[in-house]
Amino acid sequence: MIFPSKFSVQATSGRQATEGRAVVARGEDDVRELTHPVIERIRQRHEQATALPTRLELDDDETRRLAEILDRGFDPPPALTACLRRLADPERKAPELTWADASA
Repeated sequence: MIFPSKFSVQATSGRQATEGRAVVARGEDDVRELTHPVIERIRQRHEQATALPTRLELDDDETRRLAEILDRGFDPPPALTACLRRLADPERKAPELTWADASA
């Protein structure tokens, strides 16, 4: 069995906490949530950032460019409209995922 390095475990734990996910450790018979002050601080920052609305500030040129783009309207090509219609179909079944055999 190959064990991950200490740094890859730290990086994975940090990413999971940054994304607001619980960081868990799986043993043979149980699953436990990892707790650490750093993980809690990261999780709190994530919760605060998602709770506050983000303000986007544009300069004059960016505002003019955005106005030009919005004034053009949106007329999607027929192929895109058909694709979106198929995706929105409530009877649509997602394709099965298959994974290539890594040992081959």
